[in-house]
Amino acid sequence: MFTSNRVSVFHWNHIVSASEFELSRIHSVLEILTPKVTKAVPDGWQNIGSIEKTEDWIQQRKSEGGFYDIVLSETTEIIGFLFLYTVIDSKDLGELRLGYLLREEVWGKGIGTELINGLVEWARQTKLIGSIAGGVEKQNQGSIRVLEKNGFYRSNEEMPEQMYLYKFKI
Repeated sequence: MFTSNRVSVFHWNHIVSASEFELSRIHSVLEILTPKVTKAVPDGWQNIGSIEKTEDWIQQRKSEGGFYDIVLSETTEIIGFLFLYTVIDSKDLGELRLGYLLREEVWGKGIGTELINGLVEWARQTKLIGSIAGGVEKQNQGSIRVLEKNGFYRSNEEMPEQMYLYKFKI
């Protein structure tokens, strides 16, 4: 999908399935979906803990569509996931809804900021996206900073009590 200085983002299905590769991806999911990472996500995304539950989680994400690997370019290690869904607005431009999860070890190292910057640049180049929006837990100051550094603003649209909605106009 896109590449920045330190990360590349690929659709989950970007490589033809090979059992050894798939097993490493399953282990990546298990390593990324820690309690700290998943504390503000839906219940079905928490306490995965087994290969079978991980395979079910992966199949569910794949069936939803916009499921992407975030890969550290230097090591080709999967360090997170990007989730994108498009909603068409009244001007026939898409509003891209986003969510992302990053491995705890990369928090605070600018990876999230770089990821969202790359997504914004990619969306500009497509000329099909009018805006990008993402919900963030009110207590998640790291993600709030990531979005604000990339020009997102807090929307007044109603959200669940513990969430803010951030938007970016292309």
